[in-house]
Amino acid sequence: MNGREVSNFNLFLAPNDTWTGAVVETADGARITTNDNSCVTPSELFTEVRKVQGGQVFNEFFNFGYTGIREDVPGLSSLDRTREGYFEMIEMGVIDATLSPTAAQLTGYIKPDVTTNASSNCAALDSFDGLAATLPPVRFPNTGATMMAPPRGGLKGRASIISAATGANYSFSPTALDAWSTQVAYAQAGSSVGALLIDAAPATSMVTTPNGVVIAQWANGRDAVSAALIRDSLMNEFVLDDATTSQTDWVITAPTRPFHTDPIYSPFTGNLVAPFARVKSSNGFSTCDGYSASATNREAQTGLSGIAGTLPPPPSGTAFGPSILCRTANLMAFLGSKPQGAFPGVITFTSVLGSPTLSPLKFYGLYEVVAVATSKPSALTTPALRATQGRNGRVTMLFDQFEQKMTPLSALSISLSGTQTPIPGIHYGLPVIGLMLHNYQNANVVSRYGGVVEHAYSVRVE
Repeated sequence: MNGREVSNFNLFLAPNDTWTGAVVETADGARITTNDNSCVTPSELFTEVRKVQGGQVFNEFFNFGYTGIREDVPGLSSLDRTREGYFEMIEMGVIDATLSPTAAQLTGYIKPDVTTNASSNCAALDSFDGLAATLPPVRFPNTGATMMAPPRGGLKGRASIISAATGANYSFSPTALDAWSTQVAYAQAGSSVGALLIDAAPATSMVTTPNGVVIAQWANGRDAVSAALIRDSLMNEFVLDDATTSQTDWVITAPTRPFHTDPIYSPFTGNLVAPFARVKSSNGFSTCDGYSASATNREAQTGLSGIAGTLPPPPSGTAFGPSILCRTANLMAFLGSKPQGAFPGVITFTSVLGSPTLSPLKFYGLYEVVAVATSKPSALTTPALRATQGRNGRVTMLFDQFEQKMTPLSALSISLSGTQTPIPGIHYGLPVIGLMLHNYQNANVVSRYGGVVEHAYSVRVE
C-alpha cells in the first residue's frame, strides 16, 4: 500500500553460493521460509522457535510498520496486508578475507563445509551484527577491525509466482541497479534504518535516452535512484481471447514512492516530493498520481473504455478524474466488461493473481476493454485459424501529463558521437517498474499456462 516494511534480515553468501526462499500464507498473513543453509542474521530466523509480540513466529511478516503510531490508513492494519507487496535485495558490502584476520575468520564461518554442506558457524555472526546481549568491540561494518569493502555488484536473481491449483508458474527476473553505492551500507538485521534503496552513493544517475546518455547529479540518493528508474511512458499487452479463456493482470510498482510521499521517512516528513504526489488525501498518507492511457487491438484499432472505478476515490477538485495510481504496488486487472453490480462495494477478483480488487484495502484499478478491441482475420491468414480473436491488444500509459518531473542539481548529456553538453536535465515521468501476467487454458487438458512479459518503457530527459 505505502511500501511499509514487514520483514528484513541479513543474508551472507559465500563465493558461488545460491540462496533460495519462499513467501507462503499463514492463517492470517504470510511468512518467509527456506530450506537453504546460507547464513542469515538473526541466525535463528528460520528455526521457527523464537516468538515475538502476539506469539508470532520470528519469520512471519509483521504489521508493526503500519499500526499504532505508524498507522497509515485507519481500519486497515490487519496482517492480511502482508500478503501483497514486493521485495528488495540490497548488497550492503563484501566481507573480504584479505582485509584483516577478523574478516578471514568470518569468511571461514560463512563458507559451507564440504561434508555437511552447512556453514561452520552462522550463530557467531549475530554478535558481529550487534544482536548479542552486550555489544562486542568488533562489529559490522568496520568497528574495531576492517571487515567490509563496498558493494561490488554482480548479483543475479529470479522469482516465481506458483499456483499449485492450476499448475501455472510465473517466473521473472528482478530489476537491477548497477553501481548503487561506493560505500559500505551495512545495517543491523531488523533495523528500520540504513541499507535502504535510497542510500545510493554518490547521488549520481545515468540513463540512456534516444539522444545519448545523461549523467545527473542530485541532492540525495533517493532522487538518484528515482531518476535511474524514471519513465515517461509504459507499454504492454493485454490478452483476453475467449477461445483460450485468456486473462491478464498488470503490476506497476514504484519502489521509491514511499521515500517521496510517506511522512515516516525523515527528512522528507510530510512533504510531497517531485515527481510524485500531485494530490494528497485527507489522511495525510495516501497520494495519487495521474496518467493518461490509450489502447489499440492488434490491428491498430482503438478500444479502451477507461478505468471502471477507483477506491478510495481521488480527492475532490483534482484534474485526474478516475485515472490515478494511489499505491506503491498497483495491480490492474483487464476485464472484458465491468463486473455485474460493481462500483461500489462488490468484491471481485483479479483474473490471474486472485487479488480482491474492489475492497478499500486492495483495489488498484480495473480496465474495461470493449468489443472493438477484437481482431477479425482476413483472407491473408491461415484458413483453419480464421476466427475472430480478442479482446487482445496493447495499452500505453503516459506519466508526463501532470507535471511529473524531477530537476537535478546539474546534468551532462553525452551523445553517441561523444559530444558532451550541459543540459537542464529535467527527467519526466514516474519511477515505475513492473510486468504483465497472463494465463490461458488448453481445452484438451485440465491446466492453465502462465506467461510473464515485462513492461516496455520510454525515457525523456531534456
